[in-house]
Amino acid sequence: MFSEYIVKTDDGYFLTLHRVWLEMPEFRGDRPVVLLQHGMLSSSEVWLLNEGKSVAFKLAKEGYDVWMGNNRGNVYSRGHERLNAKGDSAEKKEYFDFSFYEMGKYDLPAMVERALEVSGAD
Repeated sequence: MFSEYIVKTDDGYFLTLHRVWLEMPEFRGDRPVVLLQHGMLSSSEVWLLNEGKSVAFKLAKEGYDVWMGNNRGNVYSRGHERLNAKGDSAEKKEYFDFSFYEMGKYDLPAMVERALEVSGAD
């Protein structure tokens, strides 16, 4: 199963999380949660390339509850509560006025919290 979840950061960005969950009878009960996070200029797609050998599918087949994050500004995380990434130049400039600091301070905690909330894991 592949699903999508939207999470809002404390500073108003909407991020998309993708989840891979394989229904397999041998994996009943709690599954360990793993969050895969892409690198610069990328998205969660990097974890799904080459489906037969991809990290996401290999982990799911091993019984993990696999979540893949998307940081602000990438193709899957362009929303904001008041700013538009495609807006006029001033609004667009304000939308993209972030750094790795904000990704670590806001994006990562929001994604981890959402994955744990939905999965019911500690």
